Amino acid sequence: MRTVTFNTQVHDGVIQIPDRYKNLETRNIEVILIVKKPDADGTKDVSIPLRNAKGILRKYKNPALISKEKTAWEMAVKEKYDHR
Repeated sequence: MRTVTFNTQVHDGVIQIPDRYKNLETRNIEVILIVKKPDADGTKDVSIPLRNAKGILRKYKNPALISKEKTAWEMAVKEKYDHR
């Protein structure tokens, strides 16, 4: 199985397949359509906040713990099992 991705426009209900994929006409294929939000001027809408992991987790950032990153696992194990 092979996945092919390309952007195209719909003209009168017809989707044009790029010439480089015309050889797929003889094969059994499945088509999944993803409708993108139209941008009138080609710029992103700044009123919609980005939903990526870096942005979401930014509020949990603690610079004081960055220096302890490399030994965090070791410290956690010590803390848990030190009393034995």
